[in-house]
Amino acid sequence: MGKLQIAVSAAIALSAAALIPATAHAESTSTATPTTYYVNNAATPSCADSGPGTKAAPFCTIQHAASVATVPGDVVVIEGGQDYSGEVDITASGTAAAPITFEAAGVPGRYAGAGLYGAKANPVAYGISITGASYVKVEDLAVQVAATGNQILVQNSSHITVDNMRVTGTALDGKPQVEVDGNSSDVTLSRDQVMPNASSEPGIDVDTSGTGNVITSDSVSNSAGGNGISVQGSPGAVITGNSVVGYCGSGIYVGDDANGAASGATIEDNVVANAASTSDCSITAGYALDLQSAADAVGAVANYNTFYPGGAANAFAYSWAGTVYGTPAAFSSATGQGAADSAANPQVDSYGDILNGSSPLINAANSNAPDELATDIYDQKRVYDPNVAETGVGTTGYDRGAYQYAESVSLSDAVNPFYGTAGSQYALDAGTAASNWAGATFSYTYDFGDGTIDKNAGSSDVHRYMSQGSFIITVTAISSYGGTGTEQFDASVGQADFTLTPEATQNGPLGATVNASIALGDPSFQIQSETADFGDGSATASILDGPVLHTYPHPGTYTVTVTAFDNHDDEVVSTVKFSTAGSDFVPYGPTRLLDTRIGLGGTANQLADDGSIKLKIAGNGSIPAGVTAVDLNLTVVGATGNGYIQADTGSNSGTSNLNYRAGAIYSNSVVATVASDGTITLANFGVNTSVKPELIADVSGYFTPVSASGYVEVSNKRLLDTRAGVGGSKGKLAAGHHDVLQIAGADSQLPASGITAVELNLTETDTSGSGFLVAYPDGASVPNASDLDWQGGATKAAGAVVPVGADGSIDIYNGSSDGGGADVLADVTGYFTESSGAAQYVPVAPARVLDTRKQSALAANTADDVNLSGVGGLPAVNAAYTIVGYVLNATATQTQAPGWLLVAAGGQNPDTSSLNWTGANQTVENLVFAGEDDGTVMFYNGGGTVSRPTQVIADAMGYFATQ
Repeated sequence: MGKLQIAVSAAIALSAAALIPATAHAESTSTATPTTYYVNNAATPSCADSGPGTKAAPFCTIQHAASVATVPGDVVVIEGGQDYSGEVDITASGTAAAPITFEAAGVPGRYAGAGLYGAKANPVAYGISITGASYVKVEDLAVQVAATGNQILVQNSSHITVDNMRVTGTALDGKPQVEVDGNSSDVTLSRDQVMPNASSEPGIDVDTSGTGNVITSDSVSNSAGGNGISVQGSPGAVITGNSVVGYCGSGIYVGDDANGAASGATIEDNVVANAASTSDCSITAGYALDLQSAADAVGAVANYNTFYPGGAANAFAYSWAGTVYGTPAAFSSATGQGAADSAANPQVDSYGDILNGSSPLINAANSNAPDELATDIYDQKRVYDPNVAETGVGTTGYDRGAYQYAESVSLSDAVNPFYGTAGSQYALDAGTAASNWAGATFSYTYDFGDGTIDKNAGSSDVHRYMSQGSFIITVTAISSYGGTGTEQFDASVGQADFTLTPEATQNGPLGATVNASIALGDPSFQIQSETADFGDGSATASILDGPVLHTYPHPGTYTVTVTAFDNHDDEVVSTVKFSTAGSDFVPYGPTRLLDTRIGLGGTANQLADDGSIKLKIAGNGSIPAGVTAVDLNLTVVGATGNGYIQADTGSNSGTSNLNYRAGAIYSNSVVATVASDGTITLANFGVNTSVKPELIADVSGYFTPVSASGYVEVSNKRLLDTRAGVGGSKGKLAAGHHDVLQIAGADSQLPASGITAVELNLTETDTSGSGFLVAYPDGASVPNASDLDWQGGATKAAGAVVPVGADGSIDIYNGSSDGGGADVLADVTGYFTESSGAAQYVPVAPARVLDTRKQSALAANTADDVNLSGVGGLPAVNAAYTIVGYVLNATATQTQAPGWLLVAAGGQNPDTSSLNWTGANQTVENLVFAGEDDGTVMFYNGGGTVSRPTQVIADAMGYFATQ
């Protein structure tokens, strides 16, 4: 028996919807589940036709697979690279929705290789025979057999697709290579490469009485014994986008026979070229296009074809209904057909593939021709060549014939493969990129094989391999027209003779001291250079002679890269991440995050018996991950005894943020450090374990290492005093009303624009009943939050960071529950801005930096300058950066008479206050953003002649600094 070789193709099969015409025969009604069968006669350990036909246990022969693949939707996958013996007869039918498919394994595409001839002494009848079947697809295979009949036969069948086949065998009895006969209809032959090998063989022959048959994007070459493509007696045939080269007889023949006339044919976008010489042909005359009779010409359409018979004797362009025409012009004038035909040399090879960009086939087809495909015989997209004027119609870029002149990009003259050591910088030159399309420019992508891919690079690139090993570098040149070309190179990376460990330590809010330790593998080697790249775009610096101090322009996390060379040309690169200590402020809200009365964020039960609440900050609402500190107003309501609240990371630092007594309402602001898990801990320390308070927390902003708003300290200035009409209307702020306070430009220290938030000390006085104040951006709705709470007639102060509205102002609202008014005072101590040069915040572990109870009380009308440089975790005054101010919780306790306390930079006039008390034996506290003078902060006990000494406590939470 002869042999049939089926080889994996490289072309992608078109969808059934694109290739299968409308239903003509009855469909199978089977309801069985489709199966995928595998054929592989080289399978290990062995194949077996008696087996299940799975991938692990495949069939040996295609014929056995065809005998069991009878359910609609069945698929037969044929492994390539082997020869398969015997004839393949397909008789089962699928459905329009579930055809039976025979295909090559692997990625569909162009053919994998030619098959072997079978023994001519024992030929098979056919290579592949499809008889009496419907809805069958055969694709991506090679057929090369010795056969007494056709290589591929479709007989009395319908809705058959033969796609992307390579047909090169020998039909011994002069049969066409591919034949459709009987009453077959709706058969599509697409993207097939047909190469007859015997002197009497035609290429493709459709000789049937059926209709709807399509021959599209096929290549027929060296048809030495007959016509290239022949349609006989099949009405309505479509012959579109084919290439016929080296033909005897006629290139495309349409005629009538016993089946009837082949009327209504469409013949468009075809290329017929280079008729064979008479010495090679048994036929003495032929035509590029031969339409036999007037009956065949009825309803026929012929246009957008290129017919170039060449120099062969007795070869003519047209024979139409018995009349011969030598040129497209003569043909068009006489018949009205072929107005866009061409007789120019198509410049194609022996298969019909376009040789160069001067071919007249480029951009010259009618994309709207029936069954014209969007891809060519190689599955290349039909793309517009911008160097050739469009002469076709419809979608631009369709070329005539089966082959598209696609862009081809190549690379040459690249550098040698890389051999070096880990950490070394490798410079790769991609070489010269070229395109067969004129005027192309190129970008490049480098895949270095270690997970690093550089896109949109130039013709050279650099890379460091951080570990030793062997890598494959893939360089892709991308043309400005969209074509690509690739080359691959080897990179062999060894071990360097020394190791390098970079170090980056904190030095101020934005400062990093960078150094590196080096361990030489051979002590006789020497380090020649050592540089640091700080990762912020600034110039590199040498650290060969010791560490260097670098100041970052913005807070953030940076990659510091240290590079060193030794005197043996070894290069080592190592990196370390560095996060600046300083953070910027982002206004937020005010928004309530915690209210134990309603279970928001936690419950009062968590605060019982000296308990605590871990309050989520990062990820709460739209607060991002990575925040370093948060500004909160804490309020205690309805405590069952005395105690205090501590807000920090859960360290039990011995500091306090809010002191409370039984029954009353107490509030204070805090700038609390956020723990690494994104939370703060609010711990309750009652005088005994039965003390249980309700706790509220309102956020007005947070600090983040991402560049945002920095802080600017100002000398304490009173912006609002309703008692005297300063900053607004004179008179108490009525319950349920708000005052608008201008911030931007309100004082010479406050710029007219650019303020994102303001630090105020709010004071209420001359009140009655109970109520609260809340400050918020002008134009916003009154938030569910508070900054300062009171009960009865009292004077109380509260530090507040208030987001500023777009108009540069804020609103202050009186939320009195019983209609009581309040006089309101507001003193500014600083503001936040996105302008350059502003200070960054650095949180520290809460620490007590002042406690006069251990010394002597602060006398009335007396200032005590306290040096905080290097105290309690605060930094010492350093020439490398400037401390702008401190964030403190200031407390007055053991009071003896009404009074007030000012905490500010030394030398300021005491005309503002930081906290107030109204009588003896009180403990009051307030958040203070205190300016400093060379590390010194002034604590002033004011109140006139009735004042008495008071004890003062100060806990540090952080500081602001610039570099």
